[in-house]
Amino acid sequence: MLVEIAQIDIRNGDKEKNLERICNIIKNSKSDLILFPELFTTGFVGEKIYEFAENLNDSKTV
Repeated sequence: MLVEIAQIDIRNGDKEKNLERICNIIKNSKSDLILFPELFTTGFVGEKIYEFAENLNDSKTV
């Protein structure tokens, strides 16, 4: 099994750009498993984290 640890430059609060970067990493990877850091979609946004919550039924990332 090939495992990759991805440390990416997260843009705090820019979920769409972060997801775009993550999708590119996944598409170009030859790994079986890719590990991303916590808060990799939103970055650290403090109390604004609730604004980025997703519904399980229509989530892009769940």
